[in-house]
Amino acid sequence: TKIISSIILEKSHVMENSILKNTIVGEEAVIKPNTIIDNGIVVTPKSTYP
Repeated sequence: TKIISSIILEKSHVMENSILKNTIVGEEAVIKPNTIIDNGIVVTPKSTYP
């Protein structure tokens, strides 16, 4: 499990089993299954969040 904190992800592929803590997910990001968004924000409908 990888913890990603306090960054903006745009057009990024997030690894599986990641924890996005206080993270803003920007345009066209791909968020893999088993990713936990902990107090995060997904800011665009272009992002995929299974």
